[in-house]
Amino acid sequence: PRLCSRPCHLNDLKKENFSLKLRIYFLEEKIQQKFEESGDDVHKRNIELKVEVESLKKELEEKSSFWTKLCESTAESLSNQNEAELQRRLAERQEEIVHMQEILQTKVQLLQEVHTHTHTQIHLYSQDTCCKTTNNWDAVQWMIHQKNQPSATFPLSILSPSCGPLQMQHTFLVVFCLMLVCEH
Repeated sequence: PRLCSRPCHLNDLKKENFSLKLRIYFLEEKIQQKFEESGDDVHKRNIELKVEVESLKKELEEKSSFWTKLCESTAESLSNQNEAELQRRLAERQEEIVHMQEILQTKVQLLQEVHTHTHTQIHLYSQDTCCKTTNNWDAVQWMIHQKNQPSATFPLSILSPSCGPLQMQHTFLVVFCLMLVCEH
């Protein structure tokens, strides 16, 4: 029985060995397939990541370009605002200059009119020159004195009682002109 059992046993072991070899073969094949699949997955994932990296680089460049342009336009806008403010101030100063020129021209014209009127009045008052000269001289002295005391009022006592209304008008006109001249 032993002899028979040995070849049978050997035969059983051979079958089992063959079966195990087949099993190993199929497992190796299965592992190889999984490795190839996972390798393909890794390769696909690597490609996807490279594409994503390139997309992000492009997006970064676009955003960087956008921010650069935004900063430049903001700086330009601020520059334009500053320039506009300077132009506005320049226009204001020019208006002030024109206004001052108009005022000065008006004063010059008024002084010329007063001068013409005074010159005309000299001929009209030639009969009463003593009173007129005295009153004008007193008025001039009063104006000189007023530079130090601006709050005083014009003393009517400067006008002599013998002066007529035309002489008083002339004296007031002289005082007014002197006040304009002294004011500026």
